Amino acid sequence: MRLPSPTLTERAYYELRNGILNGEIGPGTLLLEEPLAARLGMSRTPVRTALKMLLSEGFLVQREDRRLRVAAVSLQELAETFAARRAVEGAIAELACRSGGDDDLARLEHFVFDEELAHREHNRLLILHSDRNFHAHLAQMAGNAFLIDFQERLSGVVSRFLALSSTLNAEVAFALREHRAIVEALHLREPEAARSAMLNHLDNIEDRIRRRIEAAECLEGEEK
Repeated sequence: MRLPSPTLTERAYYELRNGILNGEIGPGTLLLEEPLAARLGMSRTPVRTALKMLLSEGFLVQREDRRLRVAAVSLQELAETFAARRAVEGAIAELACRSGGDDDLARLEHFVFDEELAHREHNRLLILHSDRNFHAHLAQMAGNAFLIDFQERLSGVVSRFLALSSTLNAEVAFALREHRAIVEALHLREPEAARSAMLNHLDNIEDRIRRRIEAAECLEGEEK
């Protein structure tokens, strides 16, 4: 069965969103309806709707001049998000260790393999997709509907942070080692070790993103 073709709004949304996640459209970039519509070969109406969707999701910000720009990541937003993520995903790792079966673990390892392949191919979108699949599957293994919902919402925010801060280069190799440490703790059926491995992973991700943000701010200050 053929899938329905995307609407113009959907096409505009994914073109712009993927451009941001790929690093092709960087933080601070001004997004104007008319030139975007011309580039995408469509009218301004679907582009306007797509921009509103990206604004509501935090990919864009609107300043006093009412113009839309690609958002940057604030250190406060980063800290608050990861405080929530530690509370949610620490519990997820422990519960997943207690309830996950061998098939679950095999699927989890498959997502790590996908992430390794994406890293070798320098495919930022596939890296983000595989990372989200890894954490989402852990949440499914935990079997708690509220934790699944919280994890999904936080994961979308963190994907945006990773992309906007350009933390998808050499840092991915460290994240892969941390994912493998989580999987190893699950194989050993050690819930506390799984929680500890997850918290270590999240601490390290936050630190890597923070260092990228601070480096970018320092460079921007020097250019001024």
